Amino acid sequence: MGEPVAICLVPWNSDTWTEHILKQIAERTSYPAWRVYISDNSDEPFPKIGPRIEYWWNAENLGYCKALNRALRRCREDIIVIANCDIDLPDGWLTSLVEAYQSTDFGIIGPRMNVRVQSKGIPVDQGAIEVDEAPTLALWITSKSRLWDRIGGGCPEHDWPLTCGDIEIPYLLWKTGGRVGIQTDLFVYHHCCSVAHENMTPLEYKLMIRLARKQLRMEYGPEVDEGRPNA
Repeated sequence: MGEPVAICLVPWNSDTWTEHILKQIAERTSYPAWRVYISDNSDEPFPKIGPRIEYWWNAENLGYCKALNRALRRCREDIIVIANCDIDLPDGWLTSLVEAYQSTDFGIIGPRMNVRVQSKGIPVDQGAIEVDEAPTLALWITSKSRLWDRIGGGCPEHDWPLTCGDIEIPYLLWKTGGRVGIQTDLFVYHHCCSVAHENMTPLEYKLMIRLARKQLRMEYGPEVDEGRPNA
């Protein structure tokens, strides 16, 4: 049996997408040792029950990073997968990520995707390769100890309405010395912004993203938008 893996989800008023990802995990995960941790930011609870599911309702929207930290504190596994709910998983997805992670010294690995760096000239079926940009947070694998040690006790918890954790967390891991990889043998489709659009209009979301990225640039410099650490 492989090393146990924690799969962390942070739903937000998007029960249909939560059911979508849980169904895909159950049907398309051949890796033997995994458990799902659901830190629910929804306005009301949407309980999920199962032998491999640990669910709790936060009773308010804590923001993505604070809710994710709750999941990371509760999970007992060291290898962690951070996943959005609005993605389509292929068969064998977790085995592919774990094998790539354990066979390299990369600090963080994501799959090829239809968004951000994973769509920019990434080769196909070349195994895990190093990239010079940070992958999106829609799906990636790392270790809890590495995350805790490198960025100081969990994900940064800002007071911004939207935190852009998909940019900041991989950037911080990389900036502190973690190599970033893409598993080119694995493709995952991301229905971009689908969860956010359950809660706000596309224009509202666009404005909040713009504000969050402005805040990130003020904190880390302009290279954070490209995932490039400071020299």
